[in-house]
Amino acid sequence: MASTGSLSSYDRILAHRARVSSFAKLAEQRSAARQEAAQRTLNQAEATRNTMINSVAQAGAGTTKLTEMMIRTRMAAETKTRMDAMSKKYA
Repeated sequence: MASTGSLSSYDRILAHRARVSSFAKLAEQRSAARQEAAQRTLNQAEATRNTMINSVAQAGAGTTKLTEMMIRTRMAAETKTRMDAMSKKYA
């Protein structure tokens, strides 16, 4: 084995493999961290979407109830007007 400096060729190869392995592990950890961050973002987006859907549904239900109340009030007023007209007509 030829040796340059304090490391032999074999030791340099082993050191290089260790660095490459270390870089690969670091890249894998970064990738896992990115995936976790992406999953957290997706979960937050899903929660926000569900909140918005519920809010819209509640607003729609409130609007429907308000419309129903307005129709009933109008029908009651029209019925009262008709009854008053009929009672005057037949009185």
